[in-house]
Amino acid sequence: MREANARWDSDYPKFNPEQRLRLEISLIKHGCHVEQDAHGLLVNKKFIVAVSKQKWCVKGEYVWYWYKDIPTLVAQYINQGTPNIKDMN
Repeated sequence: MREANARWDSDYPKFNPEQRLRLEISLIKHGCHVEQDAHGLLVNKKFIVAVSKQKWCVKGEYVWYWYKDIPTLVAQYINQGTPNIKDMN
């Protein structure tokens, strides 16, 4: 039971390592800063992107939203009001 609840509440870092790596590479290619988070990938220190589902949320709010694909997610949500990783250096 505990394992089922943990999967519901978070996105296991080792749940699907290949999918996690593909998602992380795609986000980096689109100019995002990516870190590990208990719920998925922390993008630009503000957004969490789930690995096992096409969902994202703002860190601290945890209201999850669906996204179509990574380019759309980055263009419509992540880059709105968030500086590009190239500008962070």
